[in-house]
Amino acid sequence: MSNPDLHSLLFQWATLEPQRCRQQDDIHFEVRYLDHWLTITDQPVSHGNIIAAVLAGCQENQIYCTIDYTPRYENIAATIEVGCIPKMFRYRDGDEVISSIPTLLLMEYLDRLQRRSDNNE
Repeated sequence: MSNPDLHSLLFQWATLEPQRCRQQDDIHFEVRYLDHWLTITDQPVSHGNIIAAVLAGCQENQIYCTIDYTPRYENIAATIEVGCIPKMFRYRDGDEVISSIPTLLLMEYLDRLQRRSDNNE
């Protein structure tokens, strides 16, 4: 995977929720969605698989989740809000602000899973 942040989050997910995310080898993962294991690659098409699997996990675990994107307007930065994590991004031509959604969504989901796990111990 070319995104080290996403790779470490997928590793954490595979540890916390192996029934939904599993590691194939050092760099490849699979996520489970609608009873199918889907391979995650470093290609943007995998972002949809990650988002779908996280949203399914949120539904199954009754974890609140929202995704809101406000595009850049003149001199105001674009905003992405995932769950309760608002993130501000400076816009530059060519920036792919939307591509951060899988990482932010997974980060929020794992945080909530970990807190739930800690509270049950």
